Amino acid sequence: MDAKITYGVVGTLVVLLAVSAYFNFQSKSDASTTENAQQVEQTDTLTRVTSLYNRMLPSLPPHDLYCVPSTKSYCNVDGCKNVEANVFVLLGRKQSGDSLFMARCDNQPCDIYDVNLSQSGEFTTFETKEPHGILFRTSNLDQSYIEAVTLGTESFVSNGFCAQSKK
Repeated sequence: MDAKITYGVVGTLVVLLAVSAYFNFQSKSDASTTENAQQVEQTDTLTRVTSLYNRMLPSLPPHDLYCVPSTKSYCNVDGCKNVEANVFVLLGRKQSGDSLFMARCDNQPCDIYDVNLSQSGEFTTFETKEPHGILFRTSNLDQSYIEAVTLGTESFVSNGFCAQSKK
C-alpha cells in the first residue's frame, strides 16, 4: 500500500511540475511577444519621425543636434498611457552665436525657445529661459534624451535619441 501512495504522490508532483512549466513557458512567451511588439513600435516611431525631420530639413533653422522620440506618454491624475510621438527637437546656437535655442517641431512650423544649458556629470539639461513647462535632458553616454512638457497638471514625456545635424 505504501508503494501505491508513493507512486501517487510522485505522479501528482510530476503532473504539477509539468503544468507549472507549461504556464511558466507561456508567460515568458507572452512577455517576449509583448516586448518584441514594443520594440517594433519604437522602431516604427523613430523611422516615421526621422522621415518627417528629413522632409522638413530644408526649411528648418540651422541646428547642431536633432532628437527623435521612440516613445511618448501622456500622464494625468488618472495615470499614464502611450500616445503617438510626432514632435522632434532641434538644439543649436542662434545665428548671432551668443545664445542657445531649442525648437520643438512637427508638421507645423517649429516652436523656438531660448534656453539655458547646465551640465551635471554626463548629462546636459536645457531649460527654457521663460517658463514654458519644458524640461529637456540628454545623456553624453548614449545620446539618449528625455523631454517632459507640462500643460497645467497634465504632462507629455518623450524618450528617444539625438544625433548630429544633417544640415
